[in-house]
Amino acid sequence: MKIDPLLLDFPEQFETARLMVRAPQWGDGAPLNAAIRESLKELRPFMPFARVTPEPEETEKAVRRGRLRFLERTDMMMLMCDKL
Repeated sequence: MKIDPLLLDFPEQFETARLMVRAPQWGDGAPLNAAIRESLKELRPFMPFARVTPEPEETEKAVRRGRLRFLERTDMMMLMCDKL
């Protein structure tokens, strides 16, 4: 029997001693864009999205699409953040 993805329970976030892993939220685009730009050289060989330097607005749109897909359970984009 196939389960409807909308019925899957999955936490919005979870934490380790040093990391917080969480679903994307509106407004995450600017800090994510800054992190991507800071790491472009290292990301380019492995991440297709890093071949072009993203604009902050594009990153915010990607985050918002990721949020909607997370809620629909069609994609599980998660952000990893250092705990300070």
